[in-house]
Amino acid sequence: MFKSEFLNKTVKYLEMKVLPKPFELPNSFSLPQEFWNRVISMYRFTDKDDMERACSLFYVDKDFVFSPITTGNREEVTLNNPINVSYEPLSTYHYEKRVTINNTIVDKRRIYKTELPKSIMIYSALSLHTHPYSSITRSEKHYETYSITDLNSLKNGAEIGAILVTNIVGVIFKTRSGFTYYKANFNKPFQIDREKKF
Repeated sequence: MFKSEFLNKTVKYLEMKVLPKPFELPNSFSLPQEFWNRVISMYRFTDKDDMERACSLFYVDKDFVFSPITTGNREEVTLNNPINVSYEPLSTYHYEKRVTINNTIVDKRRIYKTELPKSIMIYSALSLHTHPYSSITRSEKHYETYSITDLNSLKNGAEIGAILVTNIVGVIFKTRSGFTYYKANFNKPFQIDREKKF
């Protein structure tokens, strides 16, 4: 579970059921350490066994939570993330917020009764997936970028953006006029910068 000012802004578009205009997205943004821990973990798994990995990032009542990592094969990975959110009373003043995805509890914590939402809000904000290397030249691994299938999945899916994890971290957001591309800037920790394309 983590919070992100930038991702909160993108969720507003999901709430309004509209896509942003390209100029409404920033030239760069940052994401917290918890996000990068998941990215690194997925990359290491795929680098070790050459299997695609994927997960979803959900917005659940002011917090962001990851689904468990799904393992596919060398060519594809399919996500199916049933999600359930419940608030169980613990005492007169406290409740337990519990988020379950794929029958796995991904977030469980104690909250005050005053923090109970009037209605539960759940949005699938981003999808993340890895690609194994496609070829090796002189012991250097080469990777494919987004495939047509990846782009169509994003275009037709509920998420506002998708993240591809290879030897680079590429980010695409849907906009009213197509896609806006970003790439992680490893010279500036946790920062992601806009790109023309990659």
